[in-house]
Amino acid sequence: MVRLAVNLDAMLQRPVPRGTSLDPWLDDAVGAATLAESGGADAIAFRVGRRITAEEAEAIRRVRDTIATRVCLRVSDPSAAEAALDLEPARLAIEASARFFSCREPWSDVVREAHRRGVSVAAGATRGEAVAAMDESGAAAIELALGAGAWDGAESERAAAVAREFGLEVGGVADEVDFDTIADFVGIREISWIEVGTCLVTRAILVGMARATTELRYLVNRSRSLEPCSRATSPGARAS
Repeated sequence: MVRLAVNLDAMLQRPVPRGTSLDPWLDDAVGAATLAESGGADAIAFRVGRRITAEEAEAIRRVRDTIATRVCLRVSDPSAAEAALDLEPARLAIEASARFFSCREPWSDVVREAHRRGVSVAAGATRGEAVAAMDESGAAAIELALGAGAWDGAESERAAAVAREFGLEVGGVADEVDFDTIADFVGIREISWIEVGTCLVTRAILVGMARATTELRYLVNRSRSLEPCSRATSPGARAS
């Protein structure tokens, strides 16, 4: 089964205004995380910037201490990694392989420190050639950018296949997909987890976070169980 991670950046940085959601707790990161967990989320994810504010750190800690599922953090700058690791995530994701390679030594230090703390590391990769270097760095997994403007399905499938040869886990970050298109990306057989944010929070405003997560959980499970040409979505997932 593909694990589902719900990205709640929107709740961490700019909560949904009160009165705009069917969920009274959707204006709080902890409440949103609790509802996502009840709807079938396997992890809660946050993207942290170069500087993690005290408010963001406190919100992440409260989520981590409240839910039973894992909390995963993603960073795009080495300077944010130490503060992120101090928040004790289950997984640290390093965004954008190009950035990874442009400052390889600082990221190598981050990977070593993460391993010392018992934190799994995933690094962004879009091409098969990058995967070997990810393996050498000590990363335990690669992440594919699903639905991005530069998406290349064949290249991503090749990167996933190479990762499998190296024994690396493969995940996907679905920043630019929606409930109608997610099935196309879950079909990459090597993918073991998928992280979804914007489309889920948008749906949650209409139907509630728990139901939106349940609908997405259904779509992910169904998409993996069907042949690519037979994938279909839940009627309820498209209704508004």
